[in-house]
Amino acid sequence: MKVFRKLGPTLLITFFAIAGCVNPQVSSPSKGNASRVDASSCTERSAAAGPPKNAIVELAWCIAETDNLYDPDHLFHKTLGIKDYGIAEVPFGVRAFAGGNHENFDRLPVGILGFQYMRNNPEVPQTNGDRYLSFGIDLKKSCVKLEDVFATFGRDFEVSPVPIKVPSPAVPGTSVGTAPKISSIFGVFYKSPGVFIDDSSAFVQFTFDYFECANHISIQRNFFTRK
Repeated sequence: MKVFRKLGPTLLITFFAIAGCVNPQVSSPSKGNASRVDASSCTERSAAAGPPKNAIVELAWCIAETDNLYDPDHLFHKTLGIKDYGIAEVPFGVRAFAGGNHENFDRLPVGILGFQYMRNNPEVPQTNGDRYLSFGIDLKKSCVKLEDVFATFGRDFEVSPVPIKVPSPAVPGTSVGTAPKISSIFGVFYKSPGVFIDDSSAFVQFTFDYFECANHISIQRNFFTRK
C-alpha cells in the first residue's frame, strides 16, 4: 500500500533524524532505467550469503551495484521485494519509506529496521545530493562487523568524518549502549569506481558510532547531468 501526500516540517525533521543524512556534493540526477540487471536477485544474493559474507552487507552491495536509485517504486518493490511502503511528494523532490514488519521484510536479511529514500529534483537548490537510501540495523538481532564489510567491499575504504549531531528523537532498536566498544572508528565509506562503475560521485557508508556493530548503512548516488 502506497501513500502519496505532502510532508510537513515536523515529518521532514523526523525523516532526516532517522535517515542520518550526510552532506555529499551537489549534483543533478540523470534519468533512465532503474537497473542494469534483474535487481530482484538482490534478495536472493543476500539470502545465499554464507561465511565470511554477511547477508546485510551483501544486500548493500547488490543495491549499489544494480539500482541507480532514480525510481522509488522500482527500488522498494523490485530491488527490495517490499510490498508496503510510502511515497511522499515534498517541495524539493520525493521521499519514500518502509518500516520493518515480518510480512513486509520477510525476504530481507534479519535485523533491518526500515528504509528511508530521497530524490531531489534537478531544478531545485540542493544541499543533500540527489539520490539517497539509508537503513538502520537492529543490534539485538544482527551484528555487522568491520570484517564483514571487508569480506564484501574489500579494504580500500576511507574513514568517515564525524558529523556534528543535533538532538533528535530516538529511533527504536538503534541503541548501541550494549555493544562492546572497539577502536576510534566512527564509520567507513567506499567511493566509486569500486562499486558504482557508472557513477563517479557515489558512495556507500557504514556507520559504527565507535562500536563493534554497524547501526546504519547509507547509499548515495550523485549523477551529473552533462549538456
